[in-house]
Amino acid sequence: MLFCQLGQAHSLREICNGLASCFGKLRHLGISRGPKRSTLAYANEHRSWELFQEVFYALLSRCRGEFLGKRKFRFKNKFSPAAIVVFDRGLVDYQLFGEWTEEGVYFVTRLKDNADYRVVKRLPVPENRNILKDEIIRLTGDLLRERALDKERER
Repeated sequence: MLFCQLGQAHSLREICNGLASCFGKLRHLGISRGPKRSTLAYANEHRSWELFQEVFYALLSRCRGEFLGKRKFRFKNKFSPAAIVVFDRGLVDYQLFGEWTEEGVYFVTRLKDNADYRVVKRLPVPENRNILKDEIIRLTGDLLRERALDKERER
């Protein structure tokens, strides 16, 4: 995933192709071949977010250490309830989507074809971009209904 971030890859396919192009360097790390998309998708699905948080803070600490005597290193935007999370459709976790919604965190993704939702608002699509549509939606699947019922029962 670090390769993905540093290489500014936008999809699992892009990550796999990028790693395949670096095959000679991977062999020096003891990796005999690049991972398949399904392997990366499985790893992402089963890897805890805390791992990425630890890596982030380790890198942040290192970056701040590199800027000693210079301007203080900082990110330009805060991680706040109004944050926007962007990810590929490989992640489908309706419970997490619900938690983000309750916390005021927005998220942007490409939904799978079978996603159950209704369009709340259609927004204008920017010109000269690879954006097909821009919509604000409300997820309406069975998992969300079950979660709402569970919350009602708790009250």
